[in-house]
Amino acid sequence: MNDALSSVLDMLRLQSAVYFGADFGPGWGMDVPADSFASFHLVVAGECVLQSEQQHEPIQLGAGDIVLFPRGGCHWLASSVDAIRVPGSQVVGAHQQGTPLFSEAPVVTRLVCGHFELDRELDHPLIAELPEMVHIRDIERRRVEWLASVSAMLMTEADSQLPGAAALVRRLAEALLVQVLRLHVEHRQHERGFLAALGEPKIHQALNLIHANPGRDWTLESLGREVGMSRSSFSQRFRELVGTTATTYLTDWRLQHARQMLRSSSLPLAAISQMVGYGSEAAFHRAFKRRFQLNPGAMRRAFRTSTAGEP
Repeated sequence: MNDALSSVLDMLRLQSAVYFGADFGPGWGMDVPADSFASFHLVVAGECVLQSEQQHEPIQLGAGDIVLFPRGGCHWLASSVDAIRVPGSQVVGAHQQGTPLFSEAPVVTRLVCGHFELDRELDHPLIAELPEMVHIRDIERRRVEWLASVSAMLMTEADSQLPGAAALVRRLAEALLVQVLRLHVEHRQHERGFLAALGEPKIHQALNLIHANPGRDWTLESLGREVGMSRSSFSQRFRELVGTTATTYLTDWRLQHARQMLRSSSLPLAAISQMVGYGSEAAFHRAFKRRFQLNPGAMRRAFRTSTAGEP
């Protein structure tokens, strides 16, 4: 069964790119401007300092630390707070041309850096709840043997010349993101929202049911029964955690799912309507236009026009 977090990440149309895996000697520093991409840095060896717009003071990063900026926030990294910094684009360009800007010996920091492209048009609570920065320390990462293995493979393959290395690095980076988000959910306290709901087994189970079967004729009674709660208890707890009613969440996910099918399939509108739980195609059209300000047919045409314009 496709769980709630996986289905949201799938709908984000996640794509990764790794800029480099590089060694830096003393005195290195780079500025990373705000971007529409979600950037990440993995400290393979050594240490460095990092500061973002939201921090009052720089933080120390050590070997094994992973830092993710889900919103692509402005930040800098350097060997020390007084190091001279250059734009990150220059660092990437120089590395790709084989003419690194900084001395590589003695090595004080080894980094793997990259970004994730996300569908910013997806309107889901997870997107709003992601913090400006997620920092997974080595002590947390080592608790998850699988993550340590993926990190090690990513480090090895980042600059590999072997066939298929680029594709493997992209997949490893995407797996890394999923595990970082899982650790973030596990180790951070979330009082309310989608992430908080993932930490409560019964509401998490209800979200999984909705995401796996959006077209089923769900009611508060049937969802509550599936997770072992009364209608009233389930309704109240869902709203307390997620911040919206289960009915509203279900409706919105159905329409988001329909939007994705309009983008990625050629299924008739009537079939999509049925698949997301609307017995009446007219009712589906009304709900869809109310949610996205476009009817389904116009949305599909907009997607096709956008795709046709891509290089």
